[in-house]
Amino acid sequence: MVYYNADGDLGSFCGNGSRAAFHFATSLGVVGIKGEFEAFDGVHKAEIKSNLIQIKMGDVETGKEVLNGIFIDTGSPHYVEVVSDIDNYDVINKGKTLRYSPSFAPNGTNINFIEKKGDGKISMRTYERGVENETLSCGTGATAAAIVASQHGLGNEIRISTKGGLLRVWFKEEQGLYKNVWLEGPTELVFSGDLEI
Repeated sequence: MVYYNADGDLGSFCGNGSRAAFHFATSLGVVGIKGEFEAFDGVHKAEIKSNLIQIKMGDVETGKEVLNGIFIDTGSPHYVEVVSDIDNYDVINKGKTLRYSPSFAPNGTNINFIEKKGDGKISMRTYERGVENETLSCGTGATAAAIVASQHGLGNEIRISTKGGLLRVWFKEEQGLYKNVWLEGPTELVFSGDLEI
């Protein structure tokens, strides 16, 4: 799977795009309900369970404290900051400012704001580089957010509420390294058609 950002840039992994691509491949009969695919950051396992697509992410390091949050790489670079009143948070302006911060030069980073919502639950909003705006959901961002949430005592299985729907991330932590990291969420075919060439 090759992923292009909205600005045409290559060079990062897309978690939700991978889930969608795997669903599409199964609908074409290219793979069964379990399979593997190669992406920018290596080989990933994938599986369909009911209407949920699960993909295995790469191992993730703890990340480092930057500004008021954590910078962490989950196949794409992400900055995660815990905030209050996330529904009314100025994601676009604050995200744009952070995305271009010298702390993340020269390539910038994706910006995620999270709010704790209970045991193992958070809400997340994301400003994505390449899109240069808020997006409805981000799989690699949800993975980064889940790991940061676990560092705030929310456990190793996190449910993430985004504007685009619900995601679930689970993993094992071993001495500052997060292994067996899985991202799960629903997919839905919204359009199909034929192109004559």
